[in-house]
Amino acid sequence: MLAPSFRPPEDLCQLRSLLRHRANLIQMTVKHMQHMHKALDQMHLHLHHVMSDVTGVTGLRMLRALVAGERDPRTFAQYRDSRITSSPDTIIKALEGDYRPEHVFTLTQSLALYDFTQQHIAACDQEIDRVLGTFASLVDLDAHPLPPPPTAHRQPQRHEPTFALRAHLYRITGVDLTPVPGFQALTIHTILSEVGLAMSQWPTDTHCASW
Repeated sequence: MLAPSFRPPEDLCQLRSLLRHRANLIQMTVKHMQHMHKALDQMHLHLHHVMSDVTGVTGLRMLRALVAGERDPRTFAQYRDSRITSSPDTIIKALEGDYRPEHVFTLTQSLALYDFTQQHIAACDQEIDRVLGTFASLVDLDAHPLPPPPTAHRQPQRHEPTFALRAHLYRITGVDLTPVPGFQALTIHTILSEVGLAMSQWPTDTHCASW
């Protein structure tokens, strides 16, 4: 009496489970970042106000120095990467705060959890890379190399896998979908893992979008 529910093939089920697990790990990473921001705020340290990402190269250098016992704002400013637009004086002023031990402790644990979660994301990416390698190829990368990425996608996105995801997707689908506006590699990866490639199972595109 009920329409059968959609269940992808076994290989896609495996990929879907891994990608959903990866998404959960990323959500954990966001939580740990929020806890680090809160600890910095409670110490009146405005590091995340002078740089866009405290988990970037400069931010992590400073955070690791802070939890290791460094307190001199001028020393922190020396860790500034050349790509940071804030001046050393601005960074020094932002790091003149109250280094209360309880908040330093919270920051230390949040940073450790962030690092731990990043390690698990990297391990998850390795497994996803392995599983994608088992999918049949619709295009020969040697005969038909992957086109250069669109200009808007040349910069790596946050939480983007370190392996050649775009090449995998091109090989599996037979077409490079990243030139489509809004279709970055991670978006295509999510659609592939949830729906698969056999679009004939949907009577119309509306049915697919509804599901």
